[in-house]
Amino acid sequence: GAPSALLTPFFPPFFFLPPCAAAEPPLRWEPRCRQQLRHLQDGARIAARLPPRLEGHWVSTGCEVRPGPEFLTRSYLFYANRLFKAYQFYYWDPSCREPSYSLVIKGKLRLRQASWITRGATEADYHLHKVGIVFHSQKAMREVASWINQTSSEGCSGFLPPGRTWASGALYELLSAKS
Repeated sequence: GAPSALLTPFFPPFFFLPPCAAAEPPLRWEPRCRQQLRHLQDGARIAARLPPRLEGHWVSTGCEVRPGPEFLTRSYLFYANRLFKAYQFYYWDPSCREPSYSLVIKGKLRLRQASWITRGATEADYHLHKVGIVFHSQKAMREVASWINQTSSEGCSGFLPPGRTWASGALYELLSAKS
């Protein structure tokens, strides 16, 4: 089957302004949940858009840490026709200051249903059309090539023949649906 992923939108936190020292009542922002609850108590209804509207630019708000550990930032562009373009930037350090390599990914999403596991998320299948990689150092090239060549049971042995190197900063195609 097609790979699955969970997509969760990011909503910025709400800010509270400290009470003013003036005699006037203080200005304060309510958190979205309290504001929505108040509207519900007043008889308003909340409707969820299904399927969710994903179009637009989604960007990491900071350095993400994945098991391994992996350190990355992401930038995704979702289009109305369900095509997407993703940039994943990998780093050597947990503050995402020392770049290792980047992936450029193009594909198409098929949204499925609301997630039973993650509140507010939607399950999706994705089909990759193209995947490219850009190395930011010789060390990154050696490490990724070694990792790929070790997965020989998956038909990747010899992906980068011994003694061959790639140029740092150049885009190399790893997958193309046309080939």
